Amino acid sequence: MVAPTGTKPIYVAMAADEGFAMPLAATVRSLLETLASDRRLHLFIIDGGIEPRTASRLRSSWADFDFQLSFVQPDVENLRKADTSGHVSISTYFRLLIPDLLPPEISEVIYLDADLLVRRNLGDLWDEPFGKSWCLASQDCAAPYINVREALPKNHRCARLVATRTPIPNYLALGLDACLPYYNCGVMRLDLARWRELSLTEKLLKCLSDNADSLLWWDQYALNVEIAGHWGPLDLRWNQGAHVFRYPNWQCSPFEREVFENLRVDPWIVHFSSPVKPWHAWCNHPFHAEFTAVLDRTDWKGTRPSFRDYASRVFPLCYNAIAQRCRITTETCVSIFKNGVN
Repeated sequence: MVAPTGTKPIYVAMAADEGFAMPLAATVRSLLETLASDRRLHLFIIDGGIEPRTASRLRSSWADFDFQLSFVQPDVENLRKADTSGHVSISTYFRLLIPDLLPPEISEVIYLDADLLVRRNLGDLWDEPFGKSWCLASQDCAAPYINVREALPKNHRCARLVATRTPIPNYLALGLDACLPYYNCGVMRLDLARWRELSLTEKLLKCLSDNADSLLWWDQYALNVEIAGHWGPLDLRWNQGAHVFRYPNWQCSPFEREVFENLRVDPWIVHFSSPVKPWHAWCNHPFHAEFTAVLDRTDWKGTRPSFRDYASRVFPLCYNAIAQRCRITTETCVSIFKNGVN
């Protein structure tokens, strides 16, 4: 694919480390395969520690396409104390640094997580107008409002099915409106000029530090606090979260019927946002096979998860959880599972 040289490029920023290189290869491949032929792409990879050999495999995975690729080395000093619990690494926070990492002449960018399946021409997202918004994003289907119970009618059936009813636990202390929508940060269109003007990176990092005891979902907490009321909504299909499949039907979801059904059946970007990813064993996500098919067109062709690899990650987490509940040491818990109770 060769785009016209006079076309203004689409700027995209992503972040990954060595552990996320494989899904990054598939995510970018899906982006390139769906990008319209009259669009030019400049992709920035914020490098969280990708090995040289792996970087070569990434380039090989995308060699069929004509686009500009830049690897960017971030300064992580301000992120040393960032919470990396759960399935996230320090690379998760790199999106907060984008305004400072990209050249100052770039005034806007699309940010994408590295666990996506792009199914629609990204040029359509690039053409979405900002208006007065600082960023454009999709409402989070797992936690659609600052306080779900306050925002939705009383006894709404989705209240018991959301991932959390209050994704910003201390929203009252922060003076946030309970009925404000809450957005997912896996797909964002950012007005970098405005972010630089407002020194948003500094404010976001300060928010993380000041509210360390209330953080939920890492840097997404800070992004929703600092940009509350200043982001524009994208069609939900630009960021289909995995939690949408937890709702048995549209009546039990926070969305209207047509919106819900389109989101489930025809997403424009699939976001594998749960801890179980399509490159893990036991993943039953409806778009798992489509992601794997794209992966097989990269340098990771034929890569499949094994139960042993999955168990080596999951069993220690199970042991720790059971040990905490039973108030015993993890070592005692492991011994009981292996040898029984004497």
